[in-house]
Amino acid sequence: MKNKKVATKWLMRILAVLVICLISFFTLLAVGAYWIFSLTTNSEFLQSIASKFMTISEPLPNGCRYYFGFRAFSRPYIRIRSKDMRTLYTFYEYMDKNLSSDIPVAKLVERAASGEVLGPFGSESRQRIIVSTQGTLLVGKQNMPYVIGHKEEPFSADNVTANCFTGFIKAPDSGKLIVIMVENLTSENPLGENKSLEPITIERVRSLTDGIKSFK
Repeated sequence: MKNKKVATKWLMRILAVLVICLISFFTLLAVGAYWIFSLTTNSEFLQSIASKFMTISEPLPNGCRYYFGFRAFSRPYIRIRSKDMRTLYTFYEYMDKNLSSDIPVAKLVERAASGEVLGPFGSESRQRIIVSTQGTLLVGKQNMPYVIGHKEEPFSADNVTANCFTGFIKAPDSGKLIVIMVENLTSENPLGENKSLEPITIERVRSLTDGIKSFK
């Protein structure tokens, strides 16, 4: 009987230690998640990331604000939203190990429209763009080729509004390929899952890109 009581006490102690360890683990997990979220949405941190590949007016033009960003494999990913939260501007450095370093950016834009380029950080998130307009835009003292259209969504035929702008530009000194994507969104959902019925316009794109002075 005595041995049984001792075993029960030890079992209770072990269970208590396990419970404390689990509570500590989830507490640290929550604190870590909050720290990462706070860091990736901190405007000063995002400004420092943006400064690695471009020089842009500060504060951002027309009330735009840094929204989200990080660096992975020393490559930047930045999201900026308009003052009214209806437009999302995304910048990232293009990665493709199979890409020739001397490929013209105009060719990349063509490939992007046909769904032949990789997503951020070399991901396979390819999506074809049904092009309605194409041209070049002066950004950071360089002519940037672009297309405007809507993303092809096989399981949804509802979105046919040309609310997506995609352009490529090559930094003159480093040779970095920078992707600029601009999308109109619903004001209720700045993350981008729901698209606004308003088409994207060059004026909307320029409300931020006119503040870009150069790419590095």
